[in-house]
Amino acid sequence: MRKRPRTLRPIRLIDGLIDLLLLTVALVLLALGVYAHWDGHRLVRTAQSEVYAVFKPSAQEHLTFDQLSARNPEVIGWLTLDDTSIDYPLVQGEDNAKYVNTAVTGEFSLAGSIFLDCRNSGSFADTASILYGHHIEGDVMLGGLDHFAEQSYFDAHRSGTLFFDGESHPLHVFALVEADGYDTTLFNPLVTAEERADYLARLRAAAVIYDGDFDAALPLLLLSTCVPNTANGRILLATTVGAPSKTESLQAAAHLGARGIPVWVPPLAALAVVVLFSAALVIRRSAAQKSGAPEPTPGPDTPPNRPPSLGREVLLLLLKLAGIAAFLALLFTMVFGLYVNADDAMAPAAREGDLVFCYRLDRQPGVRELVLYRDSTGETRLGRVVARAGDTVDVTADGLRINGFLQREDYAVGETLAFVDGVTYPVALEDGEYFVLGDNRAESADSRLTGPVDERQIIGRVIAVFRWRDF
Repeated sequence: MRKRPRTLRPIRLIDGLIDLLLLTVALVLLALGVYAHWDGHRLVRTAQSEVYAVFKPSAQEHLTFDQLSARNPEVIGWLTLDDTSIDYPLVQGEDNAKYVNTAVTGEFSLAGSIFLDCRNSGSFADTASILYGHHIEGDVMLGGLDHFAEQSYFDAHRSGTLFFDGESHPLHVFALVEADGYDTTLFNPLVTAEERADYLARLRAAAVIYDGDFDAALPLLLLSTCVPNTANGRILLATTVGAPSKTESLQAAAHLGARGIPVWVPPLAALAVVVLFSAALVIRRSAAQKSGAPEPTPGPDTPPNRPPSLGREVLLLLLKLAGIAAFLALLFTMVFGLYVNADDAMAPAAREGDLVFCYRLDRQPGVRELVLYRDSTGETRLGRVVARAGDTVDVTADGLRINGFLQREDYAVGETLAFVDGVTYPVALEDGEYFVLGDNRAESADSRLTGPVDERQIIGRVIAVFRWRDF
């Protein structure tokens, strides 16, 4: 058996290390993809109404609901909209922040819970009681309120049930309202009986769909969720709460869905195949190197074996490295982007010298998301979207206002002031335009100075910031 020349061993070693590195990177990326897929599915699954169906009260049996209430004393009732996915227990905390990311069981959950405004009474006897819940894709939590914007759906889903204090109360849907989350004339749980008529008039004026055929003397229950990709957009579904009905039954939801293959099985199976296939190749190559393969007996027509060529091996290695370099260049010019942050305009979220990783294929970011963009002067900047097309932006002595409502920006540092040589307010954003600000308002040359950012100026949506300096 012909021995491999010693001069080729370093080349083969480097080649093997590159293969191993590529395999490791591929497996890590695949594992991250599987985890992200599983984690997103888990968030939705843990928030679906079917998860809580076991606790749902009925006219005959309240035991399981009482068990849930005993586990969390802040559980106050149950909401059901007939023939929809909205079928959930209700909670009320000491403030309106707790159940944004807390499940009804008291455990941490990004999906949160459907909760009653802390200023309302738990008896739902107020003129206007307001329930809040996340808008999650797949009609999870209050994500299904979108459908009520269609007249046919609205007309077919006008009834529901509110259970509290051991009794079931019929709900009657009479309006769908699109509003700004900072509109305190609508988001007001402290409406008095004397203000009822004015409040109903404001609801009617803001309503997308309104049916005046309801008992206006009954207490109101409003369901509120956010509108995706808007600054402060909210959907309000307005209902009336009727007198209790002893015969009203709250049976468990029947839309549990078919049980198919778990969503994590396909990607996990793919990962297992890659691992097994890669392991087989490594074992086979290792065994061949240790034992060696006997050379076939040359025949009269068999051409002589050429000895391994150092030049050929080096050329193959260089071609592989060139291919990898070309692939990475294409990946980071067409799909992803890397940028070294040049200033402290986004401090403390991102400081000077931090490495910013963005996704170039997403140039339609949502409100409050970070983006890399080129301003009107051609400078590459990092900023946060505060408003999108259709919004009107104003900067007053009070601060930043979107559609007339003062913004509460927990992430912003310093006052939001207008530039003397900047844009003229108010600014109405047209299709494809975004208003982008830096979090560090005193140090940021942003849309207040250079104007709205066009979608074509956006480099990509930021998906990660890597901090190099610990301060």
